[in-house]
Amino acid sequence: MTEQTKQWCGAFQRAILELFPGRVAFLGIQGSHRRGEETEQSDIDMVVILDELGAEDLRAYRQMVEKMPEREKMCGFVSGRSELAHWPRADLFQFYYDTQPILGDLCELFPKPGREEAQEALKIGAANLYHAACHCYLFEEGKAQTLAMLYKGAFFLLQADAFCRDQVYYDSKQTLAQALSGEEAWLFGRCMNREAIADAQGQELEELFMRLIAWCAKKMAER
Repeated sequence: MTEQTKQWCGAFQRAILELFPGRVAFLGIQGSHRRGEETEQSDIDMVVILDELGAEDLRAYRQMVEKMPEREKMCGFVSGRSELAHWPRADLFQFYYDTQPILGDLCELFPKPGREEAQEALKIGAANLYHAACHCYLFEEGKAQTLAMLYKGAFFLLQADAFCRDQVYYDSKQTLAQALSGEEAWLFGRCMNREAIADAQGQELEELFMRLIAWCAKKMAER
């Protein structure tokens, strides 16, 4: 995290502990701000886990958020302990590894995800991306712009795929790039240059669709 992000998180922590005294089981940050890769447009992805979460808690949290600096960039995840403990295990793979704790330990709330969870997350993500790419190719207007967003989603699948292979979560763009080769390296390059995808036409656009769809099909079939 940058120093500016650390200061913002400190203010957020003070506000949330004042709002829910003795009830915050975990507080963390995700995304580009966690990695120190944020831009002026980046969201601030906060994770808040309370002892339990009810309607009044959500209303109070919403009111607190409205008073925070950079309110327009705030998003993230909030739940109670019980809901998180019963969350689908595959969904917790990226959630765990992409969350930097500020207060508490996620391992006290659910078992640390491993290769099995990474494999399931990869298969589910590849299936969803396969479906979305096929639907876009067949039916949507503005195909290139939508495809560019789909390639953004491929980044997280490349992380899960690399974890299945190496048992290492490459949490930054730089470390992930160094760990990839072949078709995965090609996909990563397109993920990092999505502006070019949004402008693609003709045969180039066709190739971008077909290679993404083929890669997703391959990952669904792997054991």
